[in-house]
Amino acid sequence: EAAVPLHRNDIDDMSITSDEAAFLYEFFHNKPPPEGEDGDDLELAGWVVVCGNLAVMMSLLYTLAPLPTVYNIYAKKDVGKLPLLPFTVMVIKAFMWFVYGALRSQRMLWVPNLVSLPLSIWCFCIYTRYSPQESTQLPGTVSQHVALILGLFAMTSLSATILPPWIAVQAVGLQAVLICIIRDWSPLVRLKEVLQTKNADSLSAPMSIAGCFDCALWAAFGKMGMD
Repeated sequence: EAAVPLHRNDIDDMSITSDEAAFLYEFFHNKPPPEGEDGDDLELAGWVVVCGNLAVMMSLLYTLAPLPTVYNIYAKKDVGKLPLLPFTVMVIKAFMWFVYGALRSQRMLWVPNLVSLPLSIWCFCIYTRYSPQESTQLPGTVSQHVALILGLFAMTSLSATILPPWIAVQAVGLQAVLICIIRDWSPLVRLKEVLQTKNADSLSAPMSIAGCFDCALWAAFGKMGMD
């Protein structure tokens, strides 16, 4: 295939295929690249491809990050002081991004989230199995979290099926971005207690570390792609 070099005047030993460059142009501009396009809009496409692939892999690793914590819950048959909210948001996030990726026909969005969704649901189920049903430290109760998941699933599904396609993409995309912000905030529901007791048992270290890398890679991907 023909290759589109990046930084044509400076870097001669790195290249991406024309199909990859065209895909990235269309992903961020919502239209195919003009005929013969080989200018500034594509010069960073190679770095965007690398960063985007790393971001997708990190999203999958973020879903796997809670597994040591979930295993401890299963082994001890006790959730300890861990809140349920991060697990709840993981389920919702995977579903919303799967729908958004499907609406945009972008495999790099819907494929990893199709994998993440059942894993997130499994983590949620293990937690709720060993959590007191009326516990209020989650925050809220298990039944309220289930209702939240089902309600947001319904809202996203209705947005995707009832609204005109171009509005549906924007609406579901906005929902997905907001749930990502909530995901990153959710472990902090126990922050006050952590600071008071100087004990971080209520925070999952693997999820916190994976979340930092996940955010950094997607931020870099978006910044380079949109610029």
